[in-house]
Amino acid sequence: ENIRSGYSVIRLYIERLLAEIFLLDDSHSKHSWLLVLDYPHIDNIQMYSPGDMNQYIARSAGDYYPFPQRELDYRNFVFHLDISQNTNNIFYMRIDTTSSVSLPLWIYTDDELTMKISREQIMLGKYFSVVGFDIL
Repeated sequence: ENIRSGYSVIRLYIERLLAEIFLLDDSHSKHSWLLVLDYPHIDNIQMYSPGDMNQYIARSAGDYYPFPQRELDYRNFVFHLDISQNTNNIFYMRIDTTSSVSLPLWIYTDDELTMKISREQIMLGKYFSVVGFDIL
């Protein structure tokens, strides 16, 4: 009998066609889109985006990589998405991790993500100021 304790290595592949979501309205094509994986405990993420001549461009993130290597200096993983009418708009993401897996994926414009981060920073500041006063 083989009983495992703890976590084992998990590898997931995610495929998503984004053309239908974003290109229904021409106003969406004016934005830069950001895909946020709102779970900072993933070991290794490979994001594959469509490039020229049916080639895919691989980008890496995860807690195996140094923080300055991230596309955006943010606590969660952020990937810029180039979504246009001239490409197939199929993105692939490979997830490798030895911890639990939660994949809350969100898509924002630059302005929306900036506002979200600002609200988070204000709430974290309030929280830590209360905690700091309680310690004193």
